[in-house]
Amino acid sequence: MSWWYPTMALVLSASLSFSTSVQAAQPDLQYRVLGSNAKGDSRLRGPQHQQLLLQTLDLQWQNQLGTNQQFQLASTLWRTDPQQPAGATSKQKLEFSEAYWSIDEGNWSFSAGKRKRDFDVNYGLRPLDLFSPTDTLALYTVVAPGVWQAAADWFGADNAWTLLCNQTEQVFRRYGQTLPASTGCGARYYQQAGDLEWQALAHYDEDIGWRVGASQVWVLNAGLALQGSLLWQQHYWTNHWIKWPTSQQPAGAGVGTGIDRPLADALQQQGAWQLSTGLNYTAAAGWNLILEYSYDGQASADRDWQALQQRLQGPALQTRERQSSLQLFSGRQLTRQQWLLHLRAEGDWHPSLTLLYQPAVTGLLISGAVSYSVSDQFKINLGIKHFAGPADSSFRLLGKKHEVVAGAQYAF
Repeated sequence: MSWWYPTMALVLSASLSFSTSVQAAQPDLQYRVLGSNAKGDSRLRGPQHQQLLLQTLDLQWQNQLGTNQQFQLASTLWRTDPQQPAGATSKQKLEFSEAYWSIDEGNWSFSAGKRKRDFDVNYGLRPLDLFSPTDTLALYTVVAPGVWQAAADWFGADNAWTLLCNQTEQVFRRYGQTLPASTGCGARYYQQAGDLEWQALAHYDEDIGWRVGASQVWVLNAGLALQGSLLWQQHYWTNHWIKWPTSQQPAGAGVGTGIDRPLADALQQQGAWQLSTGLNYTAAAGWNLILEYSYDGQASADRDWQALQQRLQGPALQTRERQSSLQLFSGRQLTRQQWLLHLRAEGDWHPSLTLLYQPAVTGLLISGAVSYSVSDQFKINLGIKHFAGPADSSFRLLGKKHEVVAGAQYAF
């Protein structure tokens, strides 16, 4: 018998009884159930069909310890039950996204533990999201985790300093395995001056080396703002296409040699820029428009994707060729350049539409979502993704074409 259901019942009963007895530390408890159906047909992975049922119990709890101290906890107890493919097993897991203690002394705030830190100002690519990267394009997020850190924040009237040492989780897979976590320390300075706010940060990590970045938000009027951020990173992992010497090819061979060998590799390189810039417009009617251009120097180069597309025009990929080609999909971003348009509206209904276009491989992602607040406690959600473009575009080669998520959430 699975431990998930009795554990969920125990957490529910304990949290509800605790909230009625200790008013100063009421937990925020939320139950979500989501059904997902994803279909696709990839030239790399073949036909794809996945159905799953996802259940989560999200807990957020903050307890005031005296007049200037507090403890915050956020966790998710989740379970997935695959309906497709046949034979897939259920999974259950408990994730702690935050668990930290903080104390305030004058203009200073000190904290230690696992915590989320969010410094970037953009929606799509977020170069300054160094310490708790999140996927803003996900139709659902099981848990958005923080990282282990010790930090000191100083707050002035219109500026702030942050000093921290932290654990870094790199969003990259090398031959299917995630990179080990590393540690580092850094500082951030924030300044607001009238309609302009900006920040700068520098961070040194034992594996990544130096990361130096900055951002700005310039409010032009009540509805329009220009924003941008950039980051330079000293050491990083990236993917590249292996260009085999032509002398190793049989005479008269075209694309494809009949030799089953790796086609893509992961390399550690030095010096790459990430940047994102755009505008944010909010209308008086209550809808919001975001338009962004971003460049990620750590992603696979355009020529690597074009080499894969050319190879797919030849004979069918062999086993090692196919497996190694999937390395091109192992970074945080698929391609270096992309355009993003995001439109959303407020109210009882919360519709949103996102278009993400990658010009190098003519990949287009169309994502729409809507949530309806039945009451202050109950909400229903629907999300749809469509991966457009030709069959050899990066999104279609992932093996996805349509993804639909529907579900509900209830706050106790």
